Amino acid sequence: MKNYGASLNQAILPYLLKNQQVLEIGPGEGEMTRYLSEELHCTTTIVEYDRSLAEKAGQWAAHTVIADLEQPLWLENLANTAFDTIIFADVLEHLRDPWRVLQQATTLLKPDGQLLISIPNVGHNVVLMHLLQDRFTYQPTGILDNTHLRFFTREGIDDLIAKAGLTPTHLSVNTVAPQHTEMPISYHEFPLCVGWYLARRRYGHVLQFVYRTVLKQSVSSSKLVLHENIPPQRYSFFKLLRRRFRYTLSKR
Repeated sequence: MKNYGASLNQAILPYLLKNQQVLEIGPGEGEMTRYLSEELHCTTTIVEYDRSLAEKAGQWAAHTVIADLEQPLWLENLANTAFDTIIFADVLEHLRDPWRVLQQATTLLKPDGQLLISIPNVGHNVVLMHLLQDRFTYQPTGILDNTHLRFFTREGIDDLIAKAGLTPTHLSVNTVAPQHTEMPISYHEFPLCVGWYLARRRYGHVLQFVYRTVLKQSVSSSKLVLHENIPPQRYSFFKLLRRRFRYTLSKR
């Protein structure tokens, strides 16, 4: 496969199918749009607010809509259109009312279609650790991106999906340890019991949740099983203790 850039969300790729009608919301510079066109031969429609980004991504799209998702124009432009797949990759957290926009998008989904969502996890340990040090500093990118208007944990995303009339079928994650984020911080900066508790949190290293969802009425709840691909937090207490000892020595 060609190199489509670091912004291509690898966790979404397994859910994409060939030769589909796809609606990509907020394509950015078009890494996913290009992948859909060149690798999967999909017919892709994009909706983008930024004209320069729309023009760049539009070279791989069959149809481009330049519009604000918070206004009705984008939906009016796509009236009487139905899609096999709709993608919201790191978009919903930038909206004032993601609940309404997501519900609107479901009206464009075919009965047997899928809607894919990726959203950053504000419950990542890096955020909690900075809060414990009385810091909540916005960043150019990442979980605390300075253009984020909404913040979600898994529970909040589940609620967002349910209110849109969707049901999740698959859940996967992108993970990264706090020391490797855009706001690097170490467990060893905290009392051992605090570091140990944080290191064992199930979603403590989850940078991003990635959902595959379908219309609620299209599937029987009695037959639905949510397939979760979330690696366990395997943090040995003694491993943490050894690293703390090395960390302490390095600070002397």
